[in-house]
Amino acid sequence: MRVEQTASDATAHFEDGRTATGDLVVGADGIHSVIRRAVVGEVEPRYSGMVNWVGLIANNGLQPEHTGSEFLGEGKRCGLLPLAGNRVYFGFAAAVDKGAPLPEGGRRRQLRELFGGWPAPIPAVIERFDEAELKYLEIHDLPPLMHWSQGRLTLLGDAAHATAPTLGQGGCQAMEDAILLARCLGSTTLGVPDGLARYEAKRKARAEMIVARSRQKVATLHAADPTVYGEFYAAIKASSVAETMRAQEELLEEGPFG
Repeated sequence: MRVEQTASDATAHFEDGRTATGDLVVGADGIHSVIRRAVVGEVEPRYSGMVNWVGLIANNGLQPEHTGSEFLGEGKRCGLLPLAGNRVYFGFAAAVDKGAPLPEGGRRRQLRELFGGWPAPIPAVIERFDEAELKYLEIHDLPPLMHWSQGRLTLLGDAAHATAPTLGQGGCQAMEDAILLARCLGSTTLGVPDGLARYEAKRKARAEMIVARSRQKVATLHAADPTVYGEFYAAIKASSVAETMRAQEELLEEGPFG
């Protein structure tokens, strides 16, 4: 895929020979964005230092309906979220060297060694998933870009500010992008480039702050030194659910809609 633009429009050329022309091209094509190369050149994603093992399994009593759970300990994490259709989404997280080979015995054995002694229902989750469907993800983010737009080309979501999932803000930040992009384009009287400049001015600093905080939280949650993550765990234990939710609300209120 490639893109080109003129003073009046922008065109996306797809690998199958199709083209699409409009007032602008929005690159919402993820951390390995093709559009980003046309906007800022080559940018190498950064390894965060953590990996995720994620998948879906049948619930069958593992997790209460409408109740998510997160377990923290030993610099590792496991989250469980019930879904429709009697399913549970699970995610394990730990610090692992980039490019680490598949361990002998496979991913299930790896998770047994890392999490097998954790409280119920985590051992049951490890035994129930289909190893062929388990996703092993080395988590990367993006460094701050010089800019998000070039003429009639712009970036949105992970293409502009891919982040580690430790604040749960990846999809949220993409939605903020979309709303502000629509508002800025819809309210400008000076043309597409002006609208894109306003969009970037409203969004770039906040999105980069989220990436930085998420990366720092990886370093804390998945530290090798117990004194690093121990202080964080103690703070969580001393807080309440209401305080945790309020902290999340404050993060959202810092945004352009607060």
